[in-house]
Amino acid sequence: MTTDEITLGYPESKSTGITQNNIDQLKQLFPEVFSEGKINFDALKAMLGDAVDDSDERYSFTWPGKTRARQIAQTPSTGALRPCKEESVNWDTTENLFIEGDNLEVLKILQKSYHKKIKMIYIDPPYNTGRNLVYNDNFRSNVMGFAVTDTAGRYHTDWLNMMYPRLKLARNLLSDDGMIFISIDEHEVVNLSNLCNEIFGEDNFVERFIWQNGRTATAMFTREHEYILAYAKEITQLPPIVYQGEDSVISDRAIKRVSVKNPASEITFPAGIKFLGENKTFPPVFGDKEVVEVTAGVFECKNGVLANEVTLKAGWTMKRQIENWLSGNATFDSKGQTIVEFFFKPNGVLQYVKKRGTEHPGTIITGFTTKQGSQEVKALLGSSVFDYPKPTGLIEHLMKITGSEDIILDFFVGSGSTGHAVLKQNKKDGGRRQFILVQLPEPVSKHAGATAYCAQESIPELISSISLKRIKKAIAEEDKTQGVRFFRLEPTKL
Repeated sequence: MTTDEITLGYPESKSTGITQNNIDQLKQLFPEVFSEGKINFDALKAMLGDAVDDSDERYSFTWPGKTRARQIAQTPSTGALRPCKEESVNWDTTENLFIEGDNLEVLKILQKSYHKKIKMIYIDPPYNTGRNLVYNDNFRSNVMGFAVTDTAGRYHTDWLNMMYPRLKLARNLLSDDGMIFISIDEHEVVNLSNLCNEIFGEDNFVERFIWQNGRTATAMFTREHEYILAYAKEITQLPPIVYQGEDSVISDRAIKRVSVKNPASEITFPAGIKFLGENKTFPPVFGDKEVVEVTAGVFECKNGVLANEVTLKAGWTMKRQIENWLSGNATFDSKGQTIVEFFFKPNGVLQYVKKRGTEHPGTIITGFTTKQGSQEVKALLGSSVFDYPKPTGLIEHLMKITGSEDIILDFFVGSGSTGHAVLKQNKKDGGRRQFILVQLPEPVSKHAGATAYCAQESIPELISSISLKRIKKAIAEEDKTQGVRFFRLEPTKL
């Protein structure tokens, strides 16, 4: 499938009748429950048997407007995508999409072309902190419209009504082995969990990750984390979640202090073993806690290697592996991970490099902060134009579940970190992953840096304009052979 299929004038540029599609699927499964084109629900209940819950009291997660939100997800969009080639990069060769418009309408339009095609969805929706973008789910007004509330009596209700239809439509786009990751903070994490349990199914819950994103002082505590909820489309189709490790140097672990359980023993090292320091001759005995004794030869290193054969006595942590590696054999640690090399550090301590195998990701994600995200944006654009942008490293970390040619969707683009992360990951491993980015044409906040940047670049004062600019600059920096097709959501001329 090419992105030409969703250009204006093609059927795929407009949304399909989602309700009718669902009815057609039901008719294929249970043709006997249809009579004169209508569904006989009593017959359907009879077909489903024990799977139907007829009890008067049952658990239900509900809120005012839920029925309407469900209906909104089923109604077709009256919008269409207009291709903007002049604002794109490498239009003829790229599959990457950036769509400016309300994500609800865009998700409806994507249903046909990308049904079950998306491997990973990452979104960073509004956190409902009291002053948030509230999407007005009426297309005629929300192509260019939205409202911001300072006080919301319908605090959780408005947020749930905004999220429900979007997640419902997003699920349809996931491949059977796909996953969605949703960043959220404490304000709506419980409601979001309940919402996702309903839409994706409790059985498809994967994990609630804790992301240590930095330190923010509050009235009572210093907050250091947010959450990332992960759900599978069909958890039975999800392969084991293991991340491929990378080569890494483990310091000071080829020897340790001599003890009853770790007695000293001798190993003879041939000339030529790598040495990381300057030319040096070591004394007969050296080391503090981890003592090394020279029992034969001279421990002399020149020009980055061991100059002569030498026998050393120490408390080796993996004597068998060291001797096996010195013999030229394939060597593995106790976990089955490949030992690539042993070498001497400048202090004479033996160290090794091992090639990690696969590892299960931890539920606490560290090493990526919003400060890093801000630094990335400033380095690329020359200005701090976004507040608390997600670091690309976080999204690359989550992206490890994807293959080299998978499609990644983000329909709350914001600063554009997801698209940038895809470009970076493709550069690292030679992949051909594609991204689909959707962002409302929301005016920039009263952020001096953002306003000044838009004036400097002669672009509209819109978040979508800045994030598109970021993607274009990232393409120029990461890989000029990549590109992005830009579309704008517009009303259909009826």
